[in-house]
This record gives sequence, C-alpha cells and structure tokens, in this order.
Amino acid sequence: PYKEDMLRYFQPYSDHKAVTLCEELITSGFSYDAPVAFMVHLSDPPELNVVTPFSEYLVNRAGDKAILEEFVEALRSFYMESDFEDFWHSHRDFYDDVETRARDYLSLESIVEALEDYFGVKQHGYHVILAPVFLGFYGARTEVNDSLDIYAVLGPIRIEGSIPVFGAALFHEFAHSFVNPLTDEFLEEYKNPWRLFYPVMEEMKSMAYGNRFTMINEHILRAAEIEMSNSMEQLSHEEKRGFIYIRPLFHLLTKYDRDSYRSFREFYPEIVDLFNSIADEYRLVVQVLNEKGEGLPNAVVSVFLPNGKGTTSKSTNSTGHLVFENMLNITYSIKASLQGYKDQTVKITFRSKDQIEMITLQSITFLETPLGIGVITGTIALLVLAIIVIKRK
Repeated sequence: PYKEDMLRYFQPYSDHKAVTLCEELITSGFSYDAPVAFMVHLSDPPELNVVTPFSEYLVNRAGDKAILEEFVEALRSFYMESDFEDFWHSHRDFYDDVETRARDYLSLESIVEALEDYFGVKQHGYHVILAPVFLGFYGARTEVNDSLDIYAVLGPIRIEGSIPVFGAALFHEFAHSFVNPLTDEFLEEYKNPWRLFYPVMEEMKSMAYGNRFTMINEHILRAAEIEMSNSMEQLSHEEKRGFIYIRPLFHLLTKYDRDSYRSFREFYPEIVDLFNSIADEYRLVVQVLNEKGEGLPNAVVSVFLPNGKGTTSKSTNSTGHLVFENMLNITYSIKASLQGYKDQTVKITFRSKDQIEMITLQSITFLETPLGIGVITGTIALLVLAIIVIKRK
C-alpha cells in the first residue's frame, strides 16, 4: 500500500528534471551503492546542502562533479514542487510502525560493540536508514575529523501484513567502513588482483561487485562474519556463490585476535600476503594411470574451481601426462575421464609451485558398461520372447 501511495502521489512529477537526471545517472553507471553514498553527503531537506565534499569515487561514478551539483539543485526543486513534506507527514504513522518493528529485529548497540571490539577502532557515529521500497543493502560513510559517520541503508527482508520488515545485513554494511578504507590504504601492496578477479568476474558482477577490490572487500567481510559467528555451513554457501577465496581467508582470520594485534589494521598485511600468494602462478602436471600403473593416453582431465565452475579441460598424451599452467594457489577439483574406466575426481591443494599429481582410474568390467548392460538387456528380452512363443505353441 505504501508503494502504491508513493507512485500515485508522485506520478504527476515523473517528467521533473530530478527524475530525468536520476535516470541519466543510473544509465551512466551511477547505481547500486552510488546514490546511497551521494545522499549521505547532503543535509536534511528542504535545504539539501552539501555538508561534506563529494568524494573522488562519487565524481568518477557520476562522470562529472557538475552533474552531481545539478542533481542536488533538481532534488531541492522536486521537494518543493511536489510538496514532499505533505506526503511525509501523511505517512508518519506508517514510518513509526516500521521503525518500532525494526528496533525489535536490529540489535544496534550490540552490533556496534562487536564491530569496535573486533576491528579495534571506534567511529564517530552509526546511522541506520530504513528504506521501505528499497532493494538490497548498502553501506556508506563520511569523514568527521579523524573518524567516520557510518551509514547502513537497508531494504526490507520481507513483508508482514503490508508492513516491510527489516533485520539483515546491519553488521555487514557497517563493517564496510572498517574494511574498505584499509583496502584503499594497502592498494599498492596487491601484486595482481586482476588474476583473482577474472575467474569469478561473472559471478561478482551479477552481485554488483564489479571490480577486483570490491571483490576483495566482500571476501574479507564475509569471512570475518563467519569467523565471528562460527557458522561453517555459511562458508560452503558463500563458496558456492563465487567467493572462492573465502575458505583460506577464513582460516587466516582464525589467527586474528586482539591480544596479539592492537587492531585489524595491524593484521591486514597478512591478508594482502594471502591474496598475493593465491594470485601467484602455479603449475600442475597430471598423470592418469590404470590399475597396473600404466599411463593412459586420451584421458580427459577437467579442472573445477571451489564453486564447482569448470575452467578448462585437456587430454593426456601417449604417456598419460598433461600440464596445466598459470593456476592459482587454491584447492581445485580435478576430474579424469576415459571410456572404459570409472570417472575419478580428486581435490588438489598445492604444496609447491610445480606439482605432480597422479590419478588412477579403475577399469569398468563388460557388465558395468552401457554396452554390456544393453547386451544383457537385449538377451533377457529375447529369452522372454522365446518362452512366450514356446508356451503359445
């Protein structure tokens, strides 16, 4: 009902400059987190003053600082011409109900305490923005002296009795403001982040994580959440979604504690070292053998990432060998197949940069093969037919 009221009330202003500018910005890539980050730079309406300068990130996303300034002016005009204040006041009971319910689900104080204890940093302020017709969850921040004001903009997780319910992603969105600045600080220490991004580029872009450093941040945040909650089943879930480096990162984070490190920043170089190690180039030699230890030519060996996505396949040479170059330092699944033999899948974890692995295939007896089963089935059918014919005679 609230969404219907909103569409009905503002429909007469659908051609307003604020709307057309917004569409232009979204088309040019000013989407997902960008509008959220943009709004926290402004004061409350109707003034909508720019209280903190737009970041270089925002200007790059918009393409030009001038269009952001033009958009702010258009928003002020939209607020006044549409009598936005009237719409706001007419729905205050709804907003109060939404906020009251959200307080029952969101443990703001305990989450803030957990964040500051884990990362070893105190921030200036924490703000939760509930967006009833918003899709997704985003974090944003603005600088206040030497600290940050942190924002979590939350869309609802479900609807109950026409009321949107909020109760997810608060820790994650707040944590962005602890992790992202560290990644920015250590940016130059990452040796080859493109090698990390490329194998999961499709999956990351589908979740709006369109660059290599956003991918790294999301890995760190999710691994930290799992480590703090000790939710091992979530580890496999995230891995299948495309966060293929989360398992080694999770194991690294189990070594982080505030007794040994004053803050997460002090520990962060170890995260950089881990990602650099993963991005290094490894070489895998595979030999496929039969039960007698003889090399099997023409066996097909396929390589799969931790999320089950296949990367490449090759056939063995006359001695049963093949080589995979430029592999990442992660755990792969390797599947070997050859007609007349049972498929064999093994997990490969690198112990050296030039590694040899042997896979032994078990031969399939005649009765187990499709041909063997077909022959037996056909023979049985003929015998049954013969018995029927004999009985009829």
